[in-house]
Amino acid sequence: MRRVLFNGLFISLAAACGVTTMPAPHASDASSVADSGLDGGLGVAGDAGSPDAGTSDAGVSDAGATDAGRRAGVCSRRCVIDADCCPPGTQNCPGPFPTNYRCVETDGVRSCRGPSCASTADCLNTLPPGYECMAIGFGGACVTPCTSDAQCSPSPVVCVGVSNDGGRFCNRVLTPFRCTVGDGQCAGAGECAPSGDRCECTHDDDCADTRWTKDCLLR
Repeated sequence: MRRVLFNGLFISLAAACGVTTMPAPHASDASSVADSGLDGGLGVAGDAGSPDAGTSDAGVSDAGATDAGRRAGVCSRRCVIDADCCPPGTQNCPGPFPTNYRCVETDGVRSCRGPSCASTADCLNTLPPGYECMAIGFGGACVTPCTSDAQCSPSPVVCVGVSNDGGRFCNRVLTPFRCTVGDGQCAGAGECAPSGDRCECTHDDDCADTRWTKDCLLR
């Protein structure tokens, strides 16, 4: 089974919020992670609102001013130092991949960013042979490179992923995220936006009180 393996919550919810893979990525970067929809691999493919989120093709978005002119953001985690982003009980954290969680400041907001591989050597030290580190979204993720669907398994994983530099990797085909206010599809990563194509928040109460999605980071 060759897939993109992310530690935790991030690819599914990231998509919903309009956001990319592993633990605690940055609010605005989140959109790209979810959008890339990495399925089965290790590493953060960029910043995602909730680091440990195995995102569910949701639609986390880097909102800002919303459709109705409201100011909105994404559910993530505020931090001061890198250690604030480490999951409880994680040894040697922050440390080398896959525990290189980071506290990053963007537009005056400090939030957690999940682990990111820097080279294929990082993948070989963590996963079986066959994985490569590819730049996806705002970071690196260990994925299975491919040139045809036959190299990917199990179904519905196919050779459909595309890295920042055009390389292809095994992933699942994502369908556009759609939600309805109150339907629960945002799974604690905010509320469905009026446009119905992403999850967003306007205050902390919109975010589930988990270690990765407890804070509403307004943009």
